[in-house]
Amino acid sequence: MQVFDVGYINYASERSDFIGVERLDDGGLLIHESQASRPNITTIYQPNARGDRIRIVDTLDDPTRVQDEGWYVAAARAQRPVWSEIYQWQDKPDVLSISASYPVFDADRRLIGVIGVDLILSQVNDFLDRLPIGASGEAFIVDRNGQLVASSSDAPTSRFVGGEPVRLRADQSSDPMIQTAIATLTQELGSLDSIQAAQLLHSRSRQLFIQAMPYRDDLGLDWLIVITVPQSEFMAQIDANTRTTILLCLATLAGAIALGLHTSRWIAAPLLQMSRVSAAVAKGDLDQQLIETVPIAELEVMAHSFNLMTAQLRSSFDQVRSALQRSEAKFGKIFHTSPDAIAIATFPAGCLIDVNPSFCQRSGYERDQVIDRTLSDLKLWVRPFKPCAYSGCCIAIAPFTTSKWDFAHRPATHRPASFAPRSSLPK
Repeated sequence: MQVFDVGYINYASERSDFIGVERLDDGGLLIHESQASRPNITTIYQPNARGDRIRIVDTLDDPTRVQDEGWYVAAARAQRPVWSEIYQWQDKPDVLSISASYPVFDADRRLIGVIGVDLILSQVNDFLDRLPIGASGEAFIVDRNGQLVASSSDAPTSRFVGGEPVRLRADQSSDPMIQTAIATLTQELGSLDSIQAAQLLHSRSRQLFIQAMPYRDDLGLDWLIVITVPQSEFMAQIDANTRTTILLCLATLAGAIALGLHTSRWIAAPLLQMSRVSAAVAKGDLDQQLIETVPIAELEVMAHSFNLMTAQLRSSFDQVRSALQRSEAKFGKIFHTSPDAIAIATFPAGCLIDVNPSFCQRSGYERDQVIDRTLSDLKLWVRPFKPCAYSGCCIAIAPFTTSKWDFAHRPATHRPASFAPRSSLPK
């Protein structure tokens, strides 16, 4: 009993001697003993750790012969090791057990007694209850007739009728999971006898997974072990995994968006700089330069080409500016040193923009007196002046023109003068 976790080990002889050791629900042990001289008197002892009897706990007077009990009768009748039927203890009517009984023979093959090892069904219930079957899963054992042997649930597996324990059928259990499991097995497989291998079923009405496994041994035991687990137990983990997957996907999406924004800014920064520099160049600021050390080869080539283009534009503009300055210097020299009176005016208003010293000398006006005034206002022409004679935006007074006009001097004297468009000025 200290080695094997069983409920009862006993031996009875054909002479009605009996000894047995019972394991209590709290783990304690009791020794039951009766002598052939007084077979109806059973003395119960409390042993110590070595098995020595230390005190008498109780004395029972039971007229039933031990040879008539189920565990003894099954082995004596079969003449070989067998499992007994589930039976009720005589001294404890509320205890149901099943015994593995081994007959003992003498040298002449005559029966001299039976050894029995009992499994107490309530202790089998406790064993099933300790099994880790999820948070709300259950396990139960039924025979091929559908009667409950043991269960991990709190629902009873038997009831008393007239003082006698009667085992319940699984479909009569007050536990809804046991009822659903048996009903599903019967509906899907026809009968419990047809289950010859492990079966996995699913009850859609109760959202229950059911596994039924046959258990047989050489001593004639033929039971079904049924395990039931609510679908929610599986779905809870699946739902948790789904939530984790969604969170990971969202995190990945956020990372991808952040990386995309960073990459787009990384790529767009040189383009934005190029846009700003191009706008500045378009406004005439040719001193702009792009940074050529960018991590993107194509943009680096573009920046280099842009810098070459702006350098060429600066060079071209410098050449144009130099040529313009030379042209202006040449024109200014001719304009200011010419002995002819030359005036530059707007068209068609004829407002004077500039005049040379010869103009001032011939007209009698100072330069400040004629700038921003028209020839008509100054009354410099003796005869009326036709606007169609203007060409471009200039009026020139020179001796080499083709149009002859009388020019009025400020003291009211007349001097001959000539008119020429700007295009006829010497180059």
